[in-house]
Amino acid sequence: MIYIKGMHGLGDNIYQRGFIKHFKEEVYLETPWPQIYQGLDHIKFVKPITKLRTQSKNINKEDPNIKWVTIDPEKADRKIKPFYGGIAKFRGIIGEMQRCFDIKPNGFDLPDFRSEFPWIQELGEFALIRPATERKEWLNAARNPKPEYIAQSADILKSQGIKIVSIADIKPNEEWLVGKEPYSDVKFHSGELNVKELLALLQSAKYTIGGVGWIVPASLCYNNKAWIILGGHGFYNSPEVIMYRQPNKVAFATPNKYCLCKNMRHDCNKEIKNYEEKFTTWLRR
Repeated sequence: MIYIKGMHGLGDNIYQRGFIKHFKEEVYLETPWPQIYQGLDHIKFVKPITKLRTQSKNINKEDPNIKWVTIDPEKADRKIKPFYGGIAKFRGIIGEMQRCFDIKPNGFDLPDFRSEFPWIQELGEFALIRPATERKEWLNAARNPKPEYIAQSADILKSQGIKIVSIADIKPNEEWLVGKEPYSDVKFHSGELNVKELLALLQSAKYTIGGVGWIVPASLCYNNKAWIILGGHGFYNSPEVIMYRQPNKVAFATPNKYCLCKNMRHDCNKEIKNYEEKFTTWLRR
């Protein structure tokens, strides 16, 4: 039996799935996102302790398919605590996780949740937008792209007749939009959607547009066409750190002087020359 004190981020759990698939024995996994592991019947879920808002919301939501268990980690035959830190720049996130698990990942994928949400198919063809936000509990202003680039992308999509769905989890004094709110035809900005709906939306989207975050590993797993706009804080968020392979359908819009700092509040230079032209060229590919 293996006990894994898993990482808590949604994107981190998407990557963790690829490693945990490798194990054949029973796994007890501490995670706020058990839905990510649907289809892996050898995993049992342990509630983590977390103060972060979106993680706590998911843990506390009623889900008849999720059963939480308790166990003494000391009884495990093996204990694993995956993490990545200051040396992630040199190995990348996947390289660091591979070191922690002491195995290579068994392929990266995600469950297909689309059949559970027929309302998504009723949207027709659409682009998924992730606007720039800041959170009081994890204030990483440096990582965000310039919000006007996301808004410009939305305007271009609108001009081409593409429906736009925008997702966020805004709450006064907890999380807020940065800059101009991008145009959208359908908006879910109050955390209305559960994690399975979010992933089903992304898998169904013709395009996904936003900054660095969980949409990067999710787009890679679903092999979806995504336009990721870089901001700063590049030591931890540059493509060579966050990607597990060369992108096929995932493209990055990189600032002219991409800042490789480690400071989440650094005033990084996020200017991208000829942004609209670059985005329009990508759409035509």
